[in-house]
Amino acid sequence: MAQPPYPPHPPAGADPRAGLRRAARVVLAGWAYLLLFAAVAHGLLRWPMLGVAAASWLLALPVLAAWWHQDATHRLLALHPYRSGAALHRWYARRVLPMALRVMLALLLTAAALLQTPFFALSEWVLLALAAPGYALLEAVFYRLGAAQFATERYAQRWVRRATHATLVLLLALAWLALRLSDHASVPLPLAERLGQWQAGWSEAPSHALRWALDALAWSQAGFETALSQLPADRRWQALAGLVLAPLALFGHSALAIAGCALSLPELRRASAVPLCAEVVPPRLTPERAAVWAAIGVLATWLWLDLAGRTEYLAQSRPSPFAVQALPECERIGGRVYRVGAEALLEQLGARTQKSLAASQVQACTALDKVRALAEPGVDAYLDWYFSLGAEWARLAAMLAGDAELLMRVKFEQLVLQDDGIGSALGTVQREYAAQWGAALNARADALALLESQHLVLSESQCRVVHEAPESPALLAVRGHSARLVASSGVALIAGSFAGTVAAKAMGKASMKAASKLLLKAAAKKSLGKAGAAAAGAALGTVVAPGLGTALGAGLGAAVGLALGAGVDLTLLAAEEMLTRENMRRELLEAVDESLAPYRASLSCGAARP
Repeated sequence: MAQPPYPPHPPAGADPRAGLRRAARVVLAGWAYLLLFAAVAHGLLRWPMLGVAAASWLLALPVLAAWWHQDATHRLLALHPYRSGAALHRWYARRVLPMALRVMLALLLTAAALLQTPFFALSEWVLLALAAPGYALLEAVFYRLGAAQFATERYAQRWVRRATHATLVLLLALAWLALRLSDHASVPLPLAERLGQWQAGWSEAPSHALRWALDALAWSQAGFETALSQLPADRRWQALAGLVLAPLALFGHSALAIAGCALSLPELRRASAVPLCAEVVPPRLTPERAAVWAAIGVLATWLWLDLAGRTEYLAQSRPSPFAVQALPECERIGGRVYRVGAEALLEQLGARTQKSLAASQVQACTALDKVRALAEPGVDAYLDWYFSLGAEWARLAAMLAGDAELLMRVKFEQLVLQDDGIGSALGTVQREYAAQWGAALNARADALALLESQHLVLSESQCRVVHEAPESPALLAVRGHSARLVASSGVALIAGSFAGTVAAKAMGKASMKAASKLLLKAAAKKSLGKAGAAAAGAALGTVVAPGLGTALGAGLGAAVGLALGAGVDLTLLAAEEMLTRENMRRELLEAVDESLAPYRASLSCGAARP
């Protein structure tokens, strides 16, 4: 009767140092496998399909060894009650088909574990690094606690192995779930954006089949995140969903790989023995059997690589059905969608237009400053005339005729605004205004043509808006400048009309109105005073110089009376000039500034520079 195999580590009560050596071998072998696994994961998105297939075959060998060893142990224990050579013994002793099936399962499990690495965070790698020490610790604990519960060491070993695998996978899943729930406070990305972000990471991978597989897996990963975010806030529901969706295949692969790497050479020979070997120390492979296994390995490798090549060929012939087709990016300006960069092109157009307008603006504003500068000596000349005796008598005469204000307006225009320099400056302003108006119209037409060329015949749902503006700032600036020019009276900026506007504002100032009222009140008094002075002088002349004749004496007396009246007028004018000239000068210059202000505003010149 076949005897069940002995366990790979010493039985209870053996040398404790053997247990330590077993634990050290488990940890070191597990970490060595993890380094190889990490290296393959690093090159996963850089290698062609045949390279990925060869690496996955290499990584599947420890998993395959663990499964073959478990199968051999199970069958040897199952064969123990049966007589050698009987039908049930022969049935349980068959291994070829189960071994071939486990080859495919090991390859698929390893491939599934590798495909999850592009989604790994640091926490997943830390858990895999802790798996090997955890396996060694759990194995030692379960052996110490459970070995005494079984009749023989053989059955205790099988229970320890199963309990270690199951507990390690459960602990890794719980730790992974705890880490995911601790990160769940952050708001997850929308499903489509998350898929697009992931799939962009391997869009340049050389293997088309790998892209297909990762695209499909991305949907499950994104679905997990979405489902977890939509669960009730109760942690129990989230924990239950997390256990269902946890990567148990990854952790199961890790446990099997550690177990396979930690097998001793005798146990590896037992795992690959055909037929089953129940000896305590399985015999070494004969050269003939080694050649057979080598041939089988080459054939299996060729079949696996051929399958990978055919899969890659099929994947190359069509696009991935799981890939998210990214919507074209667009910009929304004024409620319409345009190509990305339309706003930047408008800004460039606006910058060129502003540069052209700025050069014209400098010339126009300089000309307006020149008008203001030339008007200042004209105001002084006007006030010199205003406070002269001739102007006083002319205003009196015009007042009696009802044209005093007209006289002052005409004289103001003559002395202040009818300067060749002012006319030339106003002509410059007129030309620059026309140039700015034309530039603004051309810029607006160019902006509309540019927007039309960049316009997309799409609805908002057919593109992803990456920039949005109610209106283009550059186009708004051009429209605003055009509106200022239209609102201004720049077209009427000719010397004659401008002079009339300034004169009207000047005559409307408080000091000029007050002077007109005083002139009206004093006109009658001054006329009667001068007539009375002339009459008194004539009477005095006939008395003082009777010998000269009455007529001649009266004439000399009248002249003396008029001279006295003129002296009085000069005295009064001097007093009035001393009291009112500065105020009148300030208000007359204010009239000039107020008349220039609309043009400064339309041309964006800023404040007047005296």
